Amino acid sequence: MHKLKTPLFRIPSDPEAKPFLHIAMDLIMELPNSKGYDTILIIIDHGCSQGTIFLPCTTTITGPQITKLYLNNLY
Repeated sequence: MHKLKTPLFRIPSDPEAKPFLHIAMDLIMELPNSKGYDTILIIIDHGCSQGTIFLPCTTTITGPQITKLYLNNLY
């Protein structure tokens, strides 16, 4: 018996959107340690550029620290 894959949800985009107006964020955790980091915060633009930013961090990152990374590297 084959498992059916869950279909991907397409995030709608606005053709008039400014860069990084509609974003999604995710964490890739428990990676091998590199220069003190073991996690990557990914910020994806679902608007006009569909660009992606990868920011190193650690598994102990908190919500306020994610906000600070976002503000320092994107805003």
